[in-house]
Amino acid sequence: AGGAPRPPRPAAPAGAGARRPRRWAKGAPGGGAAADLALVDLDASQELTAADLHSRHRQSPFLGRRLRGRVVRTIRRGETIQRDGRATARSGGRLIIPDGDRV
Repeated sequence: AGGAPRPPRPAAPAGAGARRPRRWAKGAPGGGAAADLALVDLDASQELTAADLHSRHRQSPFLGRRLRGRVVRTIRRGETIQRDGRATARSGGRLIIPDGDRV
C-alpha cells in the first residue's frame, strides 16, 4: 500500500553456508565474528542483464528475468566492498576451502 518506502534492511544471516567449511567466525553475529552483511532493498526490482553479473562467465538462468529485491550495499569484515552495483573494495577476499575438499 502507500506510505514512505522502506529503508534497505539486512538480509537473513547466512550461517549455514559458513558452518559447512567450519568457519565458525562467519555467519553469526557476536563478538569475534566477521562483519559480513548484505543490505537489500526489498521494494526494488530489476531485469537481470549480463552486465549485472560480476563473475567470469557472465551466464545465469535468470538473465532477462525481472528479479525482486536488489543488493544496495555489501560489507565484508567491516569494509564496504560493493555499493549500488559498483565494486568499492580496497582489499581482496580469501578463498575458503571446506575441509576435505580439493581445488
